[in-house]
Amino acid sequence: MRPAQILARARAATLAARSLRVHGRMRDGGQKLGLDLRYDGRTRAAGEMTFNGQRMSIIRLGRDIYFKGDEALYMEVGGKAEGKAMAQLLGDKYAKVTTKEKELAELAGFFDRKEFLAEMLKDTGPLIKAGGTSRIDGRAALVLRGVGVRIYVATEGEPYLLRLDGGADGRVDLSAFDEPVTVKAPPKDQVVDISKLE
Repeated sequence: MRPAQILARARAATLAARSLRVHGRMRDGGQKLGLDLRYDGRTRAAGEMTFNGQRMSIIRLGRDIYFKGDEALYMEVGGKAEGKAMAQLLGDKYAKVTTKEKELAELAGFFDRKEFLAEMLKDTGPLIKAGGTSRIDGRAALVLRGVGVRIYVATEGEPYLLRLDGGADGRVDLSAFDEPVTVKAPPKDQVVDISKLE
């Protein structure tokens, strides 16, 4: 089977899993991003992201996104004045927005499994099979090598994507396939609906 066919099968299997975990780090422009997300279906996900070391808790339920950080995080993302205002408004509560918010379109994409995988795999270039196999979390994997990336595909059980390794640009591991995960909205008294304040 050709490398492109192997990757296509791996992408399809990964998207077909009911749930999974994505954990790792990457660079986005000048920012260092960290991810620890659990997906339940395509657009239900919860977890944490870090932006240059500042941590944010995020939940996505379809079109609704809830996020919570602290003043340092809001200043990192939105600048000093806007960050302070956001921190004062929210306190220790979640902000609720929707995917209609253009400023959050990129963030929302991380929590759409299909969109996230497409973004991660878009610049692989021509693929070749690297020699031999590897083991990721105890699972045998075939290694595909592309432009600046190594892609590890499970050779035991379903052909899931197990790791995307871009070297200095970051590495993302995929695991916990089909393990039960519950994604639910925060309690209403812990939420500030930002869209209603505009």
